[in-house]
Amino acid sequence: MILRSGSSSLGLLVSDRGIVCAQVAANGVERVVKKIGVFTAERSILESPEETGRALKAFLETHGYTATRAVVGVPARWTISQERDIPPVGPEEARAVLRLAAERLSLADSGSLVVDYAGALAPQKSKVLLVGILRTQLDKLTRLTEAAGLSLVGACPAALATSAFVGGDHSMLYLASDL
Repeated sequence: MILRSGSSSLGLLVSDRGIVCAQVAANGVERVVKKIGVFTAERSILESPEETGRALKAFLETHGYTATRAVVGVPARWTISQERDIPPVGPEEARAVLRLAAERLSLADSGSLVVDYAGALAPQKSKVLLVGILRTQLDKLTRLTEAAGLSLVGACPAALATSAFVGGDHSMLYLASDL
């Protein structure tokens, strides 16, 4: 996610029973973590997304979080991903190849996936990562963030979400037990 200088966003790393919250501010090209905390829930956070969202909103207000835009990182097991080779074609043709691959991926999972890709499309042969999440999971995450008073900017596997805040540096590793 691209942060404009002077702006801040909230990174939410979601697990079944909790959310790691990090408010990140942009200062030129540098990103600074201003605040970090852990919100825990008595039961699965997506069991009742609106209720969890209201509790998260209270947590964020109590602990002084001010960002209203959120990027959500989800556990890798909530997603499906495939590496795809893109032939040496133009950008429009490459996107068409990816659309077809996404349709096949969705059909294999009863058409209930929301799919996007990570990687650069180049005039020469390139590789991209096709990533999908169940539409029902994404809908619940959207309801949760809306109930928390947040605008959902994006959702992706946790490792990709955290790397976005550190300028695409994929050397970052996040390990945690299931909160």
